[in-house]
Amino acid sequence: MTMKQFESGQSSEDRQAGWRYFLEKTTLKVGTSAAEATRLRQSDLEVRESKALEDESKALQDMNSTNGRVLPR
Repeated sequence: MTMKQFESGQSSEDRQAGWRYFLEKTTLKVGTSAAEATRLRQSDLEVRESKALEDESKALQDMNSTNGRVLPR
């Protein structure tokens, strides 16, 4: 589905009020309850944030151990 197709499916009231819905790629199965979907999305977000923090911490440690020089891996 393209954004134009999605937008054309909205009522003019929804378009005037702004985007009330968003499209996302997901692995959630059709029919997943809203509460379960929210829990799964939150869990996924926490995993991604933890990985980003670990990567940032590792990069800072690498910079500190090389006096600010970035060494090839």
